[in-house]
Amino acid sequence: MFITFLIIFVLSICYLTFFYNEHAECEEERQALIASIEKLRTMPRGTFTKDNNTQNPPKKLGRPKKS
Repeated sequence: MFITFLIIFVLSICYLTFFYNEHAECEEERQALIASIEKLRTMPRGTFTKDNNTQNPPKKLGRPKKS
């Protein structure tokens, strides 16, 4: 009976250690994602899109209008 509790205790410690390690890796990825979003927020809008270029306007989609 004591051996059973000991095995369960050891396995639960191993599982919790693994779970904590995975959580720490996810936290690093989360922080990197938040930092990249903040970097995009601080950029002026025209620096990462081509849509506001006056010499190259976006193409209009759909059927042409009748005159």
